[in-house]
Amino acid sequence: MPSNYDGPRRPYSGPRLAPGQLPRLIAFGLLALLIIALGVLGFDGVAEVKDNQVAVVVNYVTGGMEVHDVAGNKIYLPFVEDVFTFDKSPNKFVMEGNADVSTDHVRELTVRARDGSNFWFDTIEIQYQLLAGQAAVVLQDSGVGDAFKKFWLMSYTRSVLRDEFGRFDAEEISNPANYSSASLKAQERLNGALRPHGIEVRQITIPKPKFATEYEQAIQDRKLADQEVERLKAQALQLEKEKAKRLAEIDSDLGQKFAALRGQLAAEKTQAEAEKIKLEREADAFKIERAAAGEAERLAAIEEARGMTEKYQKEAQGLKAKAEALARQGRIVVVEALAEKLAGVEIEITPYQRSGAPARIEVEPATAAATSGQGR
Repeated sequence: MPSNYDGPRRPYSGPRLAPGQLPRLIAFGLLALLIIALGVLGFDGVAEVKDNQVAVVVNYVTGGMEVHDVAGNKIYLPFVEDVFTFDKSPNKFVMEGNADVSTDHVRELTVRARDGSNFWFDTIEIQYQLLAGQAAVVLQDSGVGDAFKKFWLMSYTRSVLRDEFGRFDAEEISNPANYSSASLKAQERLNGALRPHGIEVRQITIPKPKFATEYEQAIQDRKLADQEVERLKAQALQLEKEKAKRLAEIDSDLGQKFAALRGQLAAEKTQAEAEKIKLEREADAFKIERAAAGEAERLAAIEEARGMTEKYQKEAQGLKAKAEALARQGRIVVVEALAEKLAGVEIEITPYQRSGAPARIEVEPATAAATSGQGR
């Protein structure tokens, strides 16, 4: 036995490969060699995704697609995978002019109205955006780049806008409320058609529609007439309000005056009733006073009449007695009475002589002369 024999050998206790691990190591090794080879050939397998972009990674082996919405560098396997980027920032689709300029700038929109007339819009701006989460759908439906604009946006926009604005006649579409509602309806329909393809319309800006010069003037005249009608309606409404206000003020003034008159009449009525009571009392007192005075005067008059009756009865009796005495005495009593009357009379006697040459001749009537002679 050799001298260097150290006993029986122990089993190997180092790391061992698990079943199937070797093929994976070989695959990773080949992959590393492929990456190194691609790097030498100029295929780096790194794609840059900008802030305004969304990337779709396509695996040609499995057919799978992955959407990456984060800016940065995306590593992929050349020849096995590929990266496609799309612009996810808001974009503007313009319809103006007489020709198509690009996929985002096409000719103006002309619409046939319900009444058969034509009108157009100088500039229509449609704000749209690619839906980042559906970038894979966009790639499948439209392909790479801006193909989705040509296939879907340009196709749907003109037909939908013509359909919605063509529901009105020329006069109706001149009303801002109508073409605003038509633009909202068109946006709703466009989104219904475009969202399944990964596109969303955010806003449609519609200007005032244009018409032929003659028709534009007719619409303007009609609008001015409508404005004048509205102004007159507003003026009439204002006058009605002022009328109602004025009538309310008049009613208020009359009510206040009526209340004041009622109060004044009530006060005057109270005063008149008090004056009436006072006058009635004074009249009653005056009646009593005058009745008493009249009764006293009546009694006094009765007494006075009685006294005068007695007095005149006595005088009458005296005169009667005197007359009877005169009747008994006869002519002597008359002469005595006449003498008593003439006792105080003075008589002046002037001598009288007829003149042979009278200075004045008076003619007396015969009756007067006879009477004068009888007197002498």
